[in-house]
Amino acid sequence: MINEVILPKNLKRIEESAFSMLPITSIDIPEGCVSIGKWPFYDCKNLETVTIPSTLSLIDGEAFRTCTAITEYIVSEDSPYYCSVDGVLMNKDRTELFSYPSGNSRETYSVPDTVVTIDSWAFEGVNSLQSLILPDSLEHVCKSAFNTANSQMEVTYLGTQSKWGEVIVEDDNDVLANVLFSNHFKIEAEPVGTVRPHDDITLYVHVSGDDLTGVTYEWYRIYTDGSQ
Repeated sequence: MINEVILPKNLKRIEESAFSMLPITSIDIPEGCVSIGKWPFYDCKNLETVTIPSTLSLIDGEAFRTCTAITEYIVSEDSPYYCSVDGVLMNKDRTELFSYPSGNSRETYSVPDTVVTIDSWAFEGVNSLQSLILPDSLEHVCKSAFNTANSQMEVTYLGTQSKWGEVIVEDDNDVLANVLFSNHFKIEAEPVGTVRPHDDITLYVHVSGDDLTGVTYEWYRIYTDGSQ
């Protein structure tokens, strides 16, 4: 059984179906390789780690489809093209999320607040996630980004409902049909009159925000010595 492949140092490209259905557990792409084509690791269901060199400038969007055991992507810190954030493959400036490791066991994940685009197939087959948090920087979710992902996943968007309406969500992303919205609100308080040490003070409280539905409040009498 082949579970390890050592690639030649002079390798420049990995083409379609190069390692299809091999029971490899890891792949270390050598420095000098510049591109990975479509489906080179098709149905490599034992593949757990992928190491990406600094020279790799092009990864096809379907390069790691059906690789359901990947737990992390490891990217050279010298890469000007890609990076790995908590094992997730992104472009260097972290505005584009390419691929979430579908074999990772964590149950909660917060997409970084730099991300603008989630690519096609990015969360395909991700079944361990129970909770996903999307940033209000998000502008575009490409087609099939969440194909066959956990249908019970709870997705929360950190922006307003109206701003979510401006996000482009392409077809085959059913997980996003019932997105939850976080309540953003601000409380400002100011004392009435002159405050002296140990005085019992009264506060005017101003509450403002985008959506206060479901927000509950607890009112306290606050003393200047910090007690309630």
